[in-house]
Amino acid sequence: MVGDDYTPVWEIPSLNKYYSQGFTAKQSFYQYLEDIGKDPTSVFDDIDSTIREVYLSKLKKMRESLSQYHNR
Repeated sequence: MVGDDYTPVWEIPSLNKYYSQGFTAKQSFYQYLEDIGKDPTSVFDDIDSTIREVYLSKLKKMRESLSQYHNR
């Protein structure tokens, strides 16, 4: 699980530039990646893949945890 302790976008100098122009946090990151010559689509595909891998690796444990509840 991802916690809620994070640095806000407007406090990250490299992203604040975009965020202050009205971009969302994701759009700001996307634009920053493009500006430094990275393929944002590839980066987000990697993020999705990593999330999927973590989810699948924890699926058995999540099912076991759910078994203690009557209503799933």
